[in-house]
This record gives sequence, C-alpha cells and structure tokens, in this order.
Amino acid sequence: MLSQLLTYGKFGHLFCGIEHTIIDGKENLNVLILRKKKGELLIENTFECDKIVKLNDQLQKGQHLFLIINDEQVLFKVLKGVNDSTQKVIALAFPNLKIEDFYYEICASSDITFIAICRKEYIDSILKEYNALGLNVINFSLGNLIGSQLSSYVNNSAINSSNARLAFLENSISNIEKLENNSLTKYTINGLKLTNKLVLPLAGIIAYYTNQETTVSNFKRLNNELSDNFKYKRVFDLGLKVGLSIVFVLLLVSFLFFSYYATEINSLNNEVELNKTNKNSFVKLADEVEKKERLVTNFSLSSSRSSWYLDQIAEALPHAIILSEIQFQPLEKSINPDPDSYRDYREEKQIVIQEYIIIIKGKSNSSNDFSSWINKLEQQNWIKKVMIQEYGTGKKTATAFELKIELNK
Repeated sequence: MLSQLLTYGKFGHLFCGIEHTIIDGKENLNVLILRKKKGELLIENTFECDKIVKLNDQLQKGQHLFLIINDEQVLFKVLKGVNDSTQKVIALAFPNLKIEDFYYEICASSDITFIAICRKEYIDSILKEYNALGLNVINFSLGNLIGSQLSSYVNNSAINSSNARLAFLENSISNIEKLENNSLTKYTINGLKLTNKLVLPLAGIIAYYTNQETTVSNFKRLNNELSDNFKYKRVFDLGLKVGLSIVFVLLLVSFLFFSYYATEINSLNNEVELNKTNKNSFVKLADEVEKKERLVTNFSLSSSRSSWYLDQIAEALPHAIILSEIQFQPLEKSINPDPDSYRDYREEKQIVIQEYIIIIKGKSNSSNDFSSWINKLEQQNWIKKVMIQEYGTGKKTATAFELKIELNK
C-alpha cells in the first residue's frame, strides 16, 4: 500500500512512452499510455500522429513521458569486441567527432557495444517544443538502445521495433539490426498485447517506472534535471490540491460549527423571547391580582356583615376571573334628574334598594373555573340563590358575565 501511494504521489496513474521515428520518409510519433491498476500496468491507449502539437488532443496537460528519438538524426554504430572507456568507444565509432556538440548513449555487453549519437541542438529543440505544450519529458533515449530494458521479458529471443530487429541472450541485448522494410508485427510482452511500433515506448515506460539504467550517456545530468523539474511541478500541484482540499475542509467544518452555534443562538433567543412573554404575562397577572386585592381592600361597605360577604366571595375567586364591579344592595331604580313634573321628580328622586342582593360583574378566561366558582358560591350557607344574569358576551378569550346573588335573611 505504501509503495503504491509513493508511486502515485510521484507519477500518478498514467505512464507514457513516445517514439519519434520515420515511416515512408515522414516523421511519425508512436504513443503508448499505460494505467497502473491494482499493482499492474494495463494498456490505457495507443495512437499515432505526425506532429508533436497533435499530442495535446489525446494527452492530459502536464502528462509525464519517456521520449525515444529514433529518426534519421540519430547515428548508430555497432562495435564488436570493444569494452573499453567511453571516450575510446566514441573515438572508434565516430572518428574526429566534436563530442561537445552531441548527445551520446552507449549499451555494452561482454563482446559487443552499441553507440547512438544525436546533435544537442536537435534534441534541445524537441524538448523545448514538448515543454511549450505543457508535457513533461522526464527522460529520453537515442535510437533503439532503450530496448535493452526488455531483456528480462524476452530472454533468448528476438523482437522487432519500428525500424530494427533486437536480439537478446542471457538477459542482455546481443544484437541490433536496422531494417529497411518492417511489416507490422504483434507481440505479447508481460501480458500486454501490442505491435512492434510500441516496443520502444514500452521499454521507455519500464525504464522510468523501475528507475533501472541499462545504458550510459553524457545526458544523465539533463535527464536528472528533467525528472527533478517534473517532481517539483508534481509536488507543487499535489501540494496545491491538498492545500485547497484542507482549506475546503476547514471552511466546511467552520460552516458546520457556525450553523450549529447559529442554531443554538436562535434557540437561546427564542427562549429569551419566551421568557419575556412569560414575564409580561406574569406582570399582567400580578397587576390583575393587585387590582383584585385593591378592589377588595378599597371597597367600602356599610356594615361589618357586608364586608364579611365580600371577603367570602373574594376567597373563592379563581385567578381566571376578573371582577370589574360589585354592588351590595344595589339601587332598584336609577335617579332621573329631569323634573318634568314635581310629582314625577319626587318619585324619581326616591332611592329604592334591593335588599339582600349582591350584583357581581366581571370577565372570565375559563368556563371551567367560572362553573367551579358558581358551584362553590351555591354551596355557601349564607347564599340562598346564585342567578346568572348574563354570560357569553365579549372576546373569545375573556367572557363577560353578571351574577345576581340572593342572600339568606
């Protein structure tokens, strides 16, 4: 699992090899893309094109790749029986060569040495073109020498590339023979079914996937720089993505915390509002109680007996009932001050009271409490009869009433 994560962190899931070669006198690019899935490399896509700029149509921007330059600009020589220093090998293969102007690559076995060279100016221009398209060349090779990477997979046999025949013996490359006319040939290499045009791109992918070197060259430092540049870009891209992901997660967590505490604050605000409402209701209730107490306290009766009646009425009074008026022995007739005649005036001026009668007026917020209160009054031994004169007018929440209580004589 750790190795898979490291591989993904370094390269991702897609691996690419591209060969620059010549077919029928025209430049041709053979492209192989492999995907790593469950520890295996599987073919994701293969295609050909004739210009580097066309690669962007099928390659992801920023795709890393191994590049094989295998066209007429690459010069190739085979030396038999030579296994000496690099400078001597180059001098024997290409006498009077100004080595400072060329990239070279050498693959040597016990009795044979293969040398490929190409002008630096040509290689650098190709690398620059890939870089301008946003494609990352992390390694490159010359001619068919990268085919030596396949020695472990095609031991003691021979396969064709796009323009040569490669022979292998005892886990090393034994011969490279250029072919003028090369027909399309199909192979199965390590479970991958592909044609001879994709043999070198596969070898290139194996080279940078396994980080195994089978050749020596004077552009190893350049390859290291190309690889390091890609690593820096990869680290930056992954770091940016991880950073943005972390910022997103932090923002999401902050939003969730904000939503949670906002909900809590709303809940607390609702409780505060409810407490304010309850407080206002309590204050109103206290005012009503105070009014009742004040009504009972301030009501003046003519005798101690009447005071006792009112005390008994107030004692049984529920909180849901508010008294607005109490008349003890009320007037039988109202006084009319309009003196149309002396006789009428004298008659109207006479004060007639209703003896042993108490009139109570008020409002009830509860019909049950009102009925219960009536029952309590009727059970008093000093009350002869309780008559409901009026009940049911007013608002739904407070019903007005008027009682007439007849006292025992």
